[in-house]
Amino acid sequence: MGDVRRRLRWWGRGPLTRDCDVFEGWVVLVAWILAVLGGALAGVLAGTATEASLSRQRAERLELSAVVVKEAPRPQIMQPGGGGTRATVRWTAPDGIEHTGTAKVAAGTAVGAHVTVWTDREGDRLAPPVNPAESLFGGAMAGLLAAGGTAVVVGAGTKGVRLLVERRRLAGWDAEWVQADARWRRTAG
Repeated sequence: MGDVRRRLRWWGRGPLTRDCDVFEGWVVLVAWILAVLGGALAGVLAGTATEASLSRQRAERLELSAVVVKEAPRPQIMQPGGGGTRATVRWTAPDGIEHTGTAKVAAGTAVGAHVTVWTDREGDRLAPPVNPAESLFGGAMAGLLAAGGTAVVVGAGTKGVRLLVERRRLAGWDAEWVQADARWRRTAG
């Protein structure tokens, strides 16, 4: 028991320990706990929600075959990797309604060629969904940002509280110096 008391003496009261010193110690301890546990919880929740949202997006988007109805123009400048361009395409939605729009295709794609488009249940064009690896990466990044943001907020709040405690500590020292100065003047005078 004595060994534990000796190790935690910095936390307890000593001859020079003030109430604000003990309070500041508790503030720092609570801040660390909030930053670690709160950051971890926020990170897990944000990562899970982001990954679930992206997975739901993948499940809701439909991959349909479309036919190029207007030849894709050839680009004037060659782009690395062959590049692509937009062409007018036509597809039939699951409800049987025919739609026309544009889709990214390889430059020079001929009329009648089949390309893939992504739509919602009503047949409206959407961007392709993210693949599972991108979904996992997006969830991890969202989790890291949430955890980091939580740590920053807790750190800023802790810094603010510690500044207030420091002001109070300095005001206490000023008051004690005024009292000491008055005693010294009486004994010296």
